[in-house]
Amino acid sequence: MNNQMALSVKNLSKAYKIYRRPADVLKEMIFRRQYHSEFWALKDISFDLGKGEIMGVIGRNGAGKSTLLKILSGTLDKTSGVVETDGKISAILELGSGFHPEYTGRENIYMGGMVLGMSRADIERKFDSIVEFSELESFIDRPFKTYSTGMQTRLTFSVAINVDPEIFIIDEALAAGDAYFVGKCLERVQEICNSGTTVLFVSHNTYLVQRLCQRAIWIENGRIVDQGNAADITKAYERVINEEEEKRVSLKNRRKAEKKQAEIAEKPEERKDKYGTGEILITKVQMLDKDEKEKTVFFVGDRVAIRLYYLSKMPIKDPVVGIKLYTRDGVIVSSIATFLHFDENGVSDRVYLGIFEGKGYVDIIFNHLLLGTGSYFLSVHLVPHEHVATKAESFDWHDRIYEFTIKKEGYPNAVILEHPVKWKHAKLK
Repeated sequence: MNNQMALSVKNLSKAYKIYRRPADVLKEMIFRRQYHSEFWALKDISFDLGKGEIMGVIGRNGAGKSTLLKILSGTLDKTSGVVETDGKISAILELGSGFHPEYTGRENIYMGGMVLGMSRADIERKFDSIVEFSELESFIDRPFKTYSTGMQTRLTFSVAINVDPEIFIIDEALAAGDAYFVGKCLERVQEICNSGTTVLFVSHNTYLVQRLCQRAIWIENGRIVDQGNAADITKAYERVINEEEEKRVSLKNRRKAEKKQAEIAEKPEERKDKYGTGEILITKVQMLDKDEKEKTVFFVGDRVAIRLYYLSKMPIKDPVVGIKLYTRDGVIVSSIATFLHFDENGVSDRVYLGIFEGKGYVDIIFNHLLLGTGSYFLSVHLVPHEHVATKAESFDWHDRIYEFTIKKEGYPNAVILEHPVKWKHAKLK
């Protein structure tokens, strides 16, 4: 390994022996025969990490990320391969390592710091800054077991983040804690990254990987799928995840619709999330992108059309068509209907769609769907007029059957609505 490298990994592999029964371990020792199968958590992993470089590691749960970091930090033995390091390694793999519930916060700072490789002198020198960062000054001499989960997270992360390593390994530690403290921790990690420390950063949050890292590696099933520029790798990873989520949600919606149709056919009087008198039936609902391709995963600002197919058993003039959008916990985000329509200029007017007879469809078009990131449910309904009091009086009403997901490229704001605004700046004398 040359002197510009902080970490070099060559053909690293880790295998676990899987026994069907505990007795098979003893049988294998006695009879010298194999009674186990092998599970390769890692297989032929190779990469180099330069001094002062910040590298991200991404991949789904079970991909092998944590196994990799445990081997690199020295807490897990490898099966084969070579790991070379040049510098002191500090790893935040599991918050709370070395902390004891019966001891006070003060005592646990010393214990946790020593587990992370700090000397007593280092801990004493940094003690005040650790406590200040945790914001637990008034609780520091109370038993650790009396702390809330959030308070325990604050103290353990505060100790871990005050280590001065040459190589810093972080595994999903930022996922813990309240939003305020996560932001504070992120600022500290950013300071460490800017200080010239070599960092290996594992996270499911691809935005953070793009923001903090120059390079990234993508691991799946214990192997490296790709490595290179962080922005390129995370975008490729997100593309695959989005495609799989699209398939999952589409299949879920299709199975749900098929199940409800079967229930209705067998016992129409007992259907629980479809209501109505049946003069007009909603036969199919699609969500279409700008190319009229059916999808269930969209990005903030996409053009989205909700296509409602119907079958009308008789000519019916100007029925009211409506939709409702719900969050997963049942909050109505938007309610839209033809009897109270607002155009893009905010002008309200009734929309008349003419006579419904036989088969047809209606499109409800969002030129820019401004929902925030998250999962949502869609309700659709056809009713005789705007004064219908109950779902049972409608022609047909599908209540929160259809699920879809909204994502956002860039910073993942946790909001319900991405509201468009105009900006104005004026200087005062």
